[in-house]
Amino acid sequence: MHHPCLQFRHDQSQTQPEASAGKHRADAEDILYRPPSSEDTLGKPQLIGKDASVKNSLVTQGCVVNGEVEGSVLFNNVNVGEGAKVIDSVLMPGVLIEEGAVVKKAIIDEGVVIKAGTVVNDEAKEVALVSDNGR
Repeated sequence: MHHPCLQFRHDQSQTQPEASAGKHRADAEDILYRPPSSEDTLGKPQLIGKDASVKNSLVTQGCVVNGEVEGSVLFNNVNVGEGAKVIDSVLMPGVLIEEGAVVKKAIIDEGVVIKAGTVVNDEAKEVALVSDNGR
């Protein structure tokens, strides 16, 4: 059984962010599962964009950061899109945070995609877990 907030990405048509009038809370259409890549990312460098910000965080091999990361741990092959914010969170391997998404005080399981403009755990009172238990 799949987590109600997740769905499998079966084709590339699901990877394009839909137009959004602004930020909104996460729901089933905003979070996808991205199967782990078999690509060896351990030999890749971390790529931090010229307009990106990384503070008090651990960013491992193969990560690409074009947004803001603070007080977080990013495992290998994580991608943080332009304008996205990751604050006080742990992103497991293969996570994709699309443009303008915000993740606060959360643990995001391997291969999860947070779609553009989505806000995860806006209140940040407790740690949120975003996972696909049915894999």
